[in-house]
Amino acid sequence: MTARTHACFRFLSSALNLVPPLVPPHQSNSASVSSPQQSAFALPKIMSTRGATVYGVLLLFFNTLFLASGGALVVLSALLLSDTERVLLSRLLLLSPEAQRSYYPPFYYAALAMGCTGLAGCTTAFLGYWGACQKRKGLLGTLIGLLAILLLGQAALVIVLCTLPVGAKTLFGIGGILESKTLTEVLQVNFGSPGHELFTAAYDLAQYTFKCCGVLGSSDYEASWWRMQELGSREMRVPLTCCYLDNLSSDARAFLDPVPHNNTVCQAPDAKVNKIERFQQGCLPSLENWFTTQWTYAAGIVAILFGLQLSVFFSAIALCRRLPSRRRQACANSL
Repeated sequence: MTARTHACFRFLSSALNLVPPLVPPHQSNSASVSSPQQSAFALPKIMSTRGATVYGVLLLFFNTLFLASGGALVVLSALLLSDTERVLLSRLLLLSPEAQRSYYPPFYYAALAMGCTGLAGCTTAFLGYWGACQKRKGLLGTLIGLLAILLLGQAALVIVLCTLPVGAKTLFGIGGILESKTLTEVLQVNFGSPGHELFTAAYDLAQYTFKCCGVLGSSDYEASWWRMQELGSREMRVPLTCCYLDNLSSDARAFLDPVPHNNTVCQAPDAKVNKIERFQQGCLPSLENWFTTQWTYAAGIVAILFGLQLSVFFSAIALCRRLPSRRRQACANSL
């Protein structure tokens, strides 16, 4: 092969290297088509991811508050069960004969209900954490269903309690304590009588705590079964808890063993004499204020819990709507 032939081969080789490789027509068309599809799916996917992240953070935030409220309810339940004086005072809510047959006071059942609600809230909150972290529609759907059941149950309970007739409210220990006539009749019949020891202790506690006597005054005991049967003694006109006591103020159980400062003056029939050692005001105003405060606390707790449940509920719905379905996610990943 001559030198001229070698030069021709070198020229052709250099010329072929300068020419770009040919692309088949079908490959070129597919490449040109796939690029717009990828760009069409990219923007909604980015927006959906950002929305899911924002609502996921909101769900975690409200869920943390919900978990804290559930734990607080469990702690409050334990504190209420240990507060025997508060629970015993709630015995005065049971005024009807049917309600008085209940062995436990209303606040005892309220504490148990509070504890169960707190445990249910904590369990639901843990499910919310799981769903927010995993971002799975199945877990979020379960969370939404549980919250819907809790919200509907609480709303139904509030509606039932608000629409109960007066007789049913008295039976279940809701209201009734404000009716002076009913409370006076119950006091005159049940105080000190056999089988009503818990009511007697509860009213002794009320008189000792609020520094009062009777319902409207000490004269309520004049026609009482306790006075006519002389269950205390012949000289006693009012219970010892109606008198100023020598017991220490820090002694929370002084109502069970009261020591009057001057029992002779306290039991004197003349009001000008006994007012020095006997409480003159009735217990009804103090009991009204005390029970109103308790119901206000309960309403505040229910309102806060209801608001947190609604926040978690709508946050879970918003996050669930932002999450792509499996079919859409598989289609986006394949492109």
